[in-house]
Amino acid sequence: MVDHDEDRALIEQALRLVLTHAPTAWERVRLEFGAGRAATASATIGRESSVIGLPDQATHLLIQYCSRPGRPRGRTVVECDDTGAVAIRAEPLIPQALPAQATSIESPKCISSKPALGGRHLLMARLWAVAAVAAMALLVVAIVGRDQGEGPTLRALAAGESMSDEQARTIADTTVRVWVRERNERHLANLEALSVAEPADLVARELGEIKAGRPFRKEIRVLATGALTRRGAVWGLNTHLDDQSLVFVMRIEGGELRVWAVGSALTP
Repeated sequence: MVDHDEDRALIEQALRLVLTHAPTAWERVRLEFGAGRAATASATIGRESSVIGLPDQATHLLIQYCSRPGRPRGRTVVECDDTGAVAIRAEPLIPQALPAQATSIESPKCISSKPALGGRHLLMARLWAVAAVAAMALLVVAIVGRDQGEGPTLRALAAGESMSDEQARTIADTTVRVWVRERNERHLANLEALSVAEPADLVARELGEIKAGRPFRKEIRVLATGALTRRGAVWGLNTHLDDQSLVFVMRIEGGELRVWAVGSALTP
């Protein structure tokens, strides 16, 4: 049985890593990948498009996704715009034995319109594509917050104690950078989604100030991150800000990594 939640988590993690390498003013990001083909990513700003270099960890996650049972053999396209909307679609391989007119199939969204009469190969290709779209429809998500709406527009990244050090550090680094971004943009719902249920000290204070509508004190920037320390479900990432270095303490809750505290040591 295909685990759509795990599929979604793999694509979410890969896309978030890609977005950290996108140009600042991006309007649309497109990610393409599939079994047996190199993954590519690009960003659009106005009428200009530029290539995004894929982080190694994002490539690893996409390979992991493609190798899971039940994954389509064709190309998967992920498109994200600056409103936070993400669309994922599968574009199946066209069998070599199809008649020439079958090559007019452009994308799964066109398959159900004006179904052409043809041989069995054409019919099977259409049915296969519809099945792929039905499966991928469960993966449509919104993960990038640009709007201070009523509810969160993103979710914490999936994490586990059994992750390798490289995987864990990538997840922790992304979590810290996104948390800081949402803090600077005063997105309360997103910040709560990225924080533990009962945060400590500075994290609780930051949430309280935003919730109370108090004046914004100061924007903070992450210049770099250092070593990651793990003690079971509690992780600490050394983080260098523009005016000081602190440890972001995170904890795995419900299979997702969330910010717990910020201080000078791993323990809150």
